[in-house]
Amino acid sequence: MWCSYYARQAIQRFQQILTGRKPWSDVLIVVIGKLNIGSAKPVGKKKPLMPMYDYRCPICNTQMELELSMDHDLVRCISCGAQANRIYSAPGLVFKGKGFYTNDKNQ
Repeated sequence: MWCSYYARQAIQRFQQILTGRKPWSDVLIVVIGKLNIGSAKPVGKKKPLMPMYDYRCPICNTQMELELSMDHDLVRCISCGAQANRIYSAPGLVFKGKGFYTNDKNQ
């Protein structure tokens, strides 16, 4: 079952943090708001794709990068447990085709 794979991964990451083999900054924290077993099924060994969001705690100023589904509930800080605020950033832009720069050739 795919959810037992994610549970094992989370336990291994947490054990690495507690034993000092991996610092907090190197660990991707995965927060699962709602567990709906029928919603995402991996194909082969691929994980389901989820968007990344940046959050900051207003109390302890901890910054987190989380992989969440689009219908996630509120996010709590990993340090103090307070409600974290989402940090909005500019999206990455990719210009494809001709005519975006003055040095483009008319071909």
